[in-house]
Amino acid sequence: MMEENETSTQVFNVCALLRGDGTAANTAQLIVIHGRGVGQKTELNRPRTTIGRRDTNHLILASATVSREHAYVTCEEDRYSIVDIGSRNGVYVNGQKIPPRREWRLSHGDSLALGEQLLLFHCPQRLFNSQGLVEIGIDRNKVKQEVDDLLARFLGSDGGIQRRLVETDKRTTR
Repeated sequence: MMEENETSTQVFNVCALLRGDGTAANTAQLIVIHGRGVGQKTELNRPRTTIGRRDTNHLILASATVSREHAYVTCEEDRYSIVDIGSRNGVYVNGQKIPPRREWRLSHGDSLALGEQLLLFHCPQRLFNSQGLVEIGIDRNKVKQEVDDLLARFLGSDGGIQRRLVETDKRTTR
């Protein structure tokens, strides 16, 4: 039997945590994927789902690193956001600490760290459009910035690569 302060790695099948038949549940869920209570899940089927150590929360995380009232997830028109209530250890979404008392938009597959607990945000209805096809959103400004940054790293102070790209472009347009 492990003591509470010991750490361990547990491997499990996320699909098995969804529905018994392997299909995703119709509502969004938070699933504990690391820490105490691995496999514990809660459906986000109310306007506000509270998370914390206190037994009055909708998702109870029995860990000393989780505040009694740590955070909550809101749902408005199938859009989900998390708010750190002002917890001691904060809330991290995909490794980034979110500002306390401000809504942070969630996307399917986001990881949420509350203290030593790691949760997975599973939102199947955000995966498919009305025809059942997968939709992928692209932030064009972010992609442009990433490309510009990549090119800037490869350009020397003499602009050698840029000059060669222009010369290549001129040859191909002749």
